[in-house]
Amino acid sequence: MFRLAPCYAKSSSRCVFDMQIVGNFDAQQGVAFRLSEGCSHFRIRLQARNTYRTAIQLGGSGMGSDITDVAIEGCELHNCTDPSQNSPVIYCEGNSGRGFYPRRITIRGNHIYDGRSGGNGATAGIQLSTSIPGSVVADYRIGPNTIIGPAVRLTNAHEFTANYDPPSLADGAGVTTTATINGAALGDGVNASFAADLQGITLTGYVKATNLVSARFQNESGGMLDLASAQLRLTLEKA
Repeated sequence: MFRLAPCYAKSSSRCVFDMQIVGNFDAQQGVAFRLSEGCSHFRIRLQARNTYRTAIQLGGSGMGSDITDVAIEGCELHNCTDPSQNSPVIYCEGNSGRGFYPRRITIRGNHIYDGRSGGNGATAGIQLSTSIPGSVVADYRIGPNTIIGPAVRLTNAHEFTANYDPPSLADGAGVTTTATINGAALGDGVNASFAADLQGITLTGYVKATNLVSARFQNESGGMLDLASAQLRLTLEKA
C-alpha cells in the first residue's frame, strides 16, 4: 500500500480529464479526484481501482464559488469505497451557508462496482449532500448508471427507500404514500417497486409536487387484500 495525493482542481474551466488510477492506493487527503470550487465545463472520465476512498467529489462544505456544467461520464470505478467511513463513490456537496453549489451536473454511463464483502453495505454509489437544495438538484442529469456489488447500495442520487406496510384494501380501494426526493419536478417519471408479492394490487409512482413523489397502491383484484410490510423503492427519472 502506498499513499496517493488526490488529483485536485480549482478555479479552472473547459478541461477534459481522461485518466487511470489503478493499484492499491489510499487517498489520505480524502478523495482520488476532486473539483473544489470555481470550475466550469469539465468532462471527467476516470478509471479507478482500489482507491479505498471516494473516487470523485464535486464541491465541499467550504467552497467559495460555484462549480458549473460538469459531466462525469463513462467512468469505471472499482473498489472505491472506505469500509470504515461509508464514503460514497461519487459525491456532490455544497456550501449552503454561502449559497455555492455544484450546478448543472451530469452523472451518467458510469460503472460502479465493489466486490468486497461485509462492513460496507450502506455505502452509496452516488450521493448528493442534503446541503444542495432541490432547486439546484432539479438541473442535474443523473443516469443511467450501473451500480453493483455487495459493498455498495443499488441506489442512485434520486431515490427513496423505506419499509412500508400498506393497510388492508378492499376491492376498488387504494392508498397513497408520499416521500421527499430533492429535485423532483412535475413531468419527471417515477419507478416504484415493492419487495413483496403485490397479489394483484397495482403500484404506480408519480411526482406529486416539487421535491415530492408518491406511490399509489390500488386494489382491483376483486377481493380484500392485505400486503405484508416490505421495502418500498421510488426512483426518479428526470425528464
